Amino acid sequence: MATFRDEHARSGWSRTRWLVVLGVLIAIGVAIALIVVYTGGGGSGGGGGGY
Repeated sequence: MATFRDEHARSGWSRTRWLVVLGVLIAIGVAIALIVVYTGGGGSGGGGGGY
C-alpha cells in the first residue's frame, strides 16, 4: 500500500497548491472585475463614457 501512503503524503502539497491556485484565480477575477468597471460597467454595448 505504498501508493496510498504516497497519496496521503502528497495531500499537504496538493492543499498548498490548491491555495495558490485559488489565490491566482481570485487575483484574475479581481483584475477582470476592475477592467470591466474601468471600461464602463461592461453591460450590453459597453463604452461611450461610463461614469
